[in-house]
Amino acid sequence: DGLSAGIGTIVSITFCLYFLRYQYYAFAFLSASLAGSLLGFMRFNFSKTNKIFMGDTGSLIVGHLLTAFAIKFLASNLPTVQENVFIKAPVMAIIVLIIPIFDTLRVFSIRILKKKSPFSADRGHFHHLLIDNGLEHKQATFILCSVTIFLTLCTYWLSDTFSINQFVFIICILFGIYLLIGKILEVRKLKLLQEKRQELSETTNQLIVEVIS
Repeated sequence: DGLSAGIGTIVSITFCLYFLRYQYYAFAFLSASLAGSLLGFMRFNFSKTNKIFMGDTGSLIVGHLLTAFAIKFLASNLPTVQENVFIKAPVMAIIVLIIPIFDTLRVFSIRILKKKSPFSADRGHFHHLLIDNGLEHKQATFILCSVTIFLTLCTYWLSDTFSINQFVFIICILFGIYLLIGKILEVRKLKLLQEKRQELSETTNQLIVEVIS
């Protein structure tokens, strides 16, 4: 709940601020409209009485628009387009979309290694692992959205401190940490599942003994 809409809102607002600053008003209007519609959607997505879901069509449209914003963001920061360019634009585009990028790379790689279609459905996504480890939907969404905001702000503040090569190295380290945490959550998920099965088995055996006696 709220994950696609939350990440989409953060990315849309980030690009909207840039487009407004450099007077790309058409894209600023589109990104602001997307952010506003997603905020309105989350009002009902988190509702317990009037709940609605985004579905594949909604998430694909959001992904398509965010990709268009990212391409425009990169294209507008070429030295041939304007003099006052944001040199770290490729890094910023990756960081602001870091959760879906990392999650897609990780899940696709695991499925391919298991000789499955990379587009097959499973519960291997990072937010699924968080939920299967005892977190609620809102808690998992809050964690992933907070990570996105934190890394985006840090990248912006440190854009003049590190070079692009250094940022690439940092992104590789972040991906390694992401994989490590994902593996830990997978192991813990299996352990919790075994414990639940054991508890269920013990409860079933106890009921059988009580019925027999």
